[in-house]
Amino acid sequence: MKNCLLISVFIFWLMAGKSQDCPVDIYVFDTQSKVDNFANNYPNCTITDHPIWIWGGSITNLNGLKQLTSIGGDLLIIGCKSLTDISGLSNIQNVYGSLEIKGNEQMEDLDGLNALKSLDYLTISENDQLLDISGFNGIEEESSIFIYDNPSLSSISGFNDLIEIFSDIILSRNPMLNSLEGFSTLRTVEGNIRIEDCGFLEVADHFQKLDSLYGNLVYINNHRLKQFSGFDSLEFVGQLIKISDNDSLGMMGGFKRMDAVQCNIEIHNNPILSQFNSFENTKLCTGNLEFIGNDAMEIFDALNKLQTVRGNLQFSSNDNLLRIDGLNKLDTVIQILYILNNDTIQQLFSHDKLKYCGGLNIGWNPFINMLTGFNSLDTLHGNLVISGNNSLSNLNGLESLKYIKGFINISFNKLLNNIEGIQNIDPLSIQAFEDGQYDLNITVNKELSECAIENICQFINLPNIYYLIFGNKVGCNSSEEINETCQPQANSFAPGGDKFAVYPNPASVFTRLPYSLDFDLPYSLSFIDQLGNIAKIFKIRNDADQNKLIYVGDLTPGLYLIQISNGQNNKTGKLIIAP
Repeated sequence: MKNCLLISVFIFWLMAGKSQDCPVDIYVFDTQSKVDNFANNYPNCTITDHPIWIWGGSITNLNGLKQLTSIGGDLLIIGCKSLTDISGLSNIQNVYGSLEIKGNEQMEDLDGLNALKSLDYLTISENDQLLDISGFNGIEEESSIFIYDNPSLSSISGFNDLIEIFSDIILSRNPMLNSLEGFSTLRTVEGNIRIEDCGFLEVADHFQKLDSLYGNLVYINNHRLKQFSGFDSLEFVGQLIKISDNDSLGMMGGFKRMDAVQCNIEIHNNPILSQFNSFENTKLCTGNLEFIGNDAMEIFDALNKLQTVRGNLQFSSNDNLLRIDGLNKLDTVIQILYILNNDTIQQLFSHDKLKYCGGLNIGWNPFINMLTGFNSLDTLHGNLVISGNNSLSNLNGLESLKYIKGFINISFNKLLNNIEGIQNIDPLSIQAFEDGQYDLNITVNKELSECAIENICQFINLPNIYYLIFGNKVGCNSSEEINETCQPQANSFAPGGDKFAVYPNPASVFTRLPYSLDFDLPYSLSFIDQLGNIAKIFKIRNDADQNKLIYVGDLTPGLYLIQISNGQNNKTGKLIIAP
């Protein structure tokens, strides 16, 4: 009984210290007198369960709040135009809600919050005279940090015990920020890091212990950023790495521990970026990898351990890029390889390791004169687009390409006069998969007069295909012109000779037999398999100069002897039925 009484007394005492004589709802300090009288009105209030809001142009100090040690909701300090410091909050250890410090025109530092050990959300914004953020060194975990629109803020040196952020770190529109020494112990960010419009930040060598970032990492519009060399402990980024529109960025390093990059990488519009040495140990990129609008980049010689890009790989609008010497081990691009709108590039890859590509689009590069780097590529799992390359005279370099799973577009190449580089592509593999697309587009290549390579001849005579051929030189200006050159002489089955040919060969659905028969005798056409069995036989009409389309889709794949006989004369040919 005595023990129960003691426990009751203790609980009563604890509750009295916690909430007795504290405000029972949100308490708003909107005048200096309310701040000054707080200790008199609530002498035992050290721990409050409710938010505290402080705002008003007449407030000059917060000394009347020194007894507070814990706030159970949000702490807002907003629009206190005459408040120069917050030393009156120096005993607060816990804020179980958001801390927002906004629009306090005379506040120069936040040293009054040095005792703070726990906090959910932090927003610091629109404080015109705030120079430095050096507190918050007792906090190990926090939900998010937003620091933006502080026009005089020059350094962030606090947060030196912070280990984990459960949401985002956003530093934006702090034009005088030149030092980011804080966050030196941070290891995990479960949201995003965004550094934007921090105009005096010259070196990005911070966050050196960060190893995991589950959202985006973005550095954008930091106009004095010259060197990027941080994040050397980072092993995982979940969504995006974007380094973009940093006008003074000349050198990029960092990311040395990222063996596999499991996100998109966008290096965009950094106009004087000439040295790129980031991701030097990366072997796999599971997202897109893009280099766009980096006009000072002349020779790309990085990423020499990268083997696989599972998204798109793109080099576009890099106005002074001459060649791509890096990517020496790249053998796989699962999606599309884009080389677009690079005004000076003359040569593509300096190696021939690429074996798998989901599509190839080389367009509007006025000085490309050869297609290099594709001698190991035998299958293209998507479209082949070669367009707008005004110095390209031939398609040499694509000879190893045997099969594509998409359409072919060869257009607007001003000097192109030879397309024999694509002569080994199986015509039956050429196919557009979306409505409104042509399977084959050969248009407006002003010097191209010869298109009658064997696979194109075969393709344009297949059933149910869609092609567009015009605007080229005479001889390749229409399918009729191509067919005139393609058409073999009709096989004559009059006495004399014993061989004939069909096309396409190999075939899988249809083949064609050009022939001219002796009018007086009937003929039969037989397909004989490798075991000597007749797999198919039918009569052909004895009309002159025919070009017979023959259905062979019912034949088992393999080699067949074709025999034409009139009982007196036999002629033979061979046909391969493809799977």
